[in-house]
Amino acid sequence: MKQKLFIICPFSHIEPFLKLQYGDSHLFLTHPLATITSIDNTFKKTLKALIKAHQIKEIIIVNDVSCLLTNEVIQRERNLHFPIQRQLEFIYLEHYLRYFYKKSTEQKAINLCKINLELQYVQWHKNPILKSIIEDQFIEIKAILSNKNKNQFIELHLNHLINKKYEY
Repeated sequence: MKQKLFIICPFSHIEPFLKLQYGDSHLFLTHPLATITSIDNTFKKTLKALIKAHQIKEIIIVNDVSCLLTNEVIQRERNLHFPIQRQLEFIYLEHYLRYFYKKSTEQKAINLCKINLELQYVQWHKNPILKSIIEDQFIEIKAILSNKNKNQFIELHLNHLINKKYEY
């Protein structure tokens, strides 16, 4: 079995559901909105060493539609807790008419999660530290959109929803 590393948001409380679905022998890394872009290079080097030591062959970035941080962006909360939320809010507002206008709250969350997953996927391939390990070790980067309330896990085939101009 391929060793997997799941990157999840601690505010989505999704780890137990993923363990039920995929088994509990895999590794989990939690970071707000399942991002790796705001972590410093020292941590990225440590992450690279961990990936190598555990012979990770799949990295799976997971966003859940019920995530508190995602829904705070959608609900336009004034006091967003993390800088990554402000960046996601910028994207939400910039693409409001195309992906969010007149959509249900759940559909807004789905669309925002898809955009975030795509951005994270791109960042793994753009960061020189992380890019080298995924290329040298032939690691697959995947994305899963989950809805733990409906017990749904959908592997996304990222299709470039947005322009890649965003930098975190």
